[in-house]
Amino acid sequence: MTTSSPSLQVPEIEQFFSMEGPLSSTIERYETRDEQSQIAREVAEAINSQGKLVAEAGTGTGKTLAYLVPAIASGLRVVISTGTKTLQDQIIEKELPLLEKAVGKSFHVQLMKGRSNYLCHLRAGRFAQQPYLPSMPQKQLFDRIQQWKDETTTGDRAELSELPDDSPLWAEVSATSDQCTGRRCADYERCWVTQMRRSASNAQIIIVNHHLYFADAMLRSQQPASSSGESGLAVIPTHDMVIFDEAHDLDEVAAQHYGIQVSDRRIMELTRDFSRDIAHDPLMVARFSALLGQIEIKGRQFFEEIPRHDNREPFTHDSLNDDILGRFAQLDELLGQLEAEVGALDNPDYMSFCRRAAQLSSELAFLLYQPGRSGLLASIEKPLGAPSTMDFSPIIDDPTPVGDVYDCDGEDTDPGRPPVPYVRFTESSQRNRSLVARPLDVAPLMEYTLDAIPSVFISATLAVKGSFEHYRSRVGLAHQSDVRETLVESPFDYASQVRLYLPKDIPEPNHPDFPDEAAQRTIDLVNRAGGGAFVLCTSKRMVRSMATALETHTPFRVLLQGQAPRTRLLNTFRQDGHAVLVATMSFWQGIDVPGAALRLVIIDKLPFASPGDPVVAARLNHLKSRGLSPFSKYQLPQAAILLRQGFGRLIRRKTDRGLIAILDRRMTQKGYGKVFLKSLPPCPLLHDHPSALDYLSAIREELS
Repeated sequence: MTTSSPSLQVPEIEQFFSMEGPLSSTIERYETRDEQSQIAREVAEAINSQGKLVAEAGTGTGKTLAYLVPAIASGLRVVISTGTKTLQDQIIEKELPLLEKAVGKSFHVQLMKGRSNYLCHLRAGRFAQQPYLPSMPQKQLFDRIQQWKDETTTGDRAELSELPDDSPLWAEVSATSDQCTGRRCADYERCWVTQMRRSASNAQIIIVNHHLYFADAMLRSQQPASSSGESGLAVIPTHDMVIFDEAHDLDEVAAQHYGIQVSDRRIMELTRDFSRDIAHDPLMVARFSALLGQIEIKGRQFFEEIPRHDNREPFTHDSLNDDILGRFAQLDELLGQLEAEVGALDNPDYMSFCRRAAQLSSELAFLLYQPGRSGLLASIEKPLGAPSTMDFSPIIDDPTPVGDVYDCDGEDTDPGRPPVPYVRFTESSQRNRSLVARPLDVAPLMEYTLDAIPSVFISATLAVKGSFEHYRSRVGLAHQSDVRETLVESPFDYASQVRLYLPKDIPEPNHPDFPDEAAQRTIDLVNRAGGGAFVLCTSKRMVRSMATALETHTPFRVLLQGQAPRTRLLNTFRQDGHAVLVATMSFWQGIDVPGAALRLVIIDKLPFASPGDPVVAARLNHLKSRGLSPFSKYQLPQAAILLRQGFGRLIRRKTDRGLIAILDRRMTQKGYGKVFLKSLPPCPLLHDHPSALDYLSAIREELS
């Protein structure tokens, strides 16, 4: 970490991107982009001032190179945090090699991922000693992992293309922060996480994702600055600056890590991990097996009292009953017994289980509105309706379910974190059910976490109607007067490259005829375009409906979100050239398909957050309690930013052409439709169906 402020020569940074600069002799048919130089200049100024910058860089500005050049030139240790793996791959495989070629030297760069992305030697070895595997496919996959273990130099699961994203087998051979024993592990020195961290400690550029950054940020806030993270936690080295790319949903990611989640699976992992650790010692097995069995049983019985739903459901004070509280009391007593008995052993090999038991008790108490042994509830939660100002009241324990956070005696761990309102809800899947708490207002927490760290927030979509007010209020920058702002338009000529189809003769989205009419319009558009379409929906139900209609009434290959890993779906889409991909929100952003393979984007509805979601509903009520308009302050600007993300899938380079159809008549019939239109790049509008079909016919003729 540098000890002095950097002094970048801004004209030299700008010259790097000129026709006389190093890039021009490195990139074939190089063209200067004023937009790229502007972003580079603003980032350089932010580095020199050691302040904060909010920057919108439209699609095609070359923002990644624009911030990498001043970041590297500064000599600072800079963390680049991204929202998607796609961007990480682009930086590592394309942008950095290009810069290395341009300047004639290499840079020390390290990609860091969360611990569970890496194979654990210890757990893989234990799993191999099991007498049997559940099925032949599982055995074949494990054999492949064993073979790969001897070949890999990183231990990163991303190298295993045949490993499904949700493989339960991987959970058996990797380790969470809870499960890692750190320096006490016999495999510590050859551990891939150890090697990754040591490389990162010497790197100038460290690449992470937003999830890892905020998981680590919470740990940084409570550890001494000299801590090297040798406790087994995934800690990013101390750094001079962070650049958040794809920063449009940063607050949503942060909220997950400032939240609390306890599942039946997490309780079962505690008991089974401890059972495995003591399996070699008959005396320990005799002492703890009955207690561990009771914890597992009572944990399962507790979650059986929690209603199971397919979607998130609110969990309020009114959700509590004597059965739930009775089951909690039984489970809490058993966890307390485990904590006390393990603590009495005074054996460092087992102390992580003491902390895990204490953490589960504290977090369950918080989730159930109970004070708990640690007084956690009163520490981190501000009552709903309280003024949303920074209030640096002390807290007792950090609730983050990430690794070794708690001491067994419940000492203060984070004396400065501001309390905020929380909402609680239940969440279920085929494998487990959970109780979850999320902060309703994450801005004070982000302001607290990032206060002393120079930061750049950059994305193609941060502003609403040209203003950053909404975004700054979301990420804790609303009350900071020294934040730099810059808005750089895309260099693409949307007026000639895009037509925006906004039908006026279609039922409103809440009308019972809308799904059928939207499906028919989609069929017409896809057939006329000859495929090459994204159909982006706001609900899983609409995805299924659209996919069925397209499979029945079009000759093109229909790819459905969830039927294969995201990367494989996109590769198939690109290679086919005429396929149709039907997906929900996760495909609205971070997807790059340049060229003729994508020439049509259809969006079924305006992406307003569902008020039926308990987090959204609680946020709306929270804003109302503060005398603010939930629609204008939250729902409308959030939807406008997300719509811009969906819009941005179509045009990825200057030669792309296509049509975007938004099948929601509210764009033209409601007054707030003007907010959406002013937030989108300017392009010609089409309102009648024949005109849209004619435009697609013209594009198809050009491609033939």
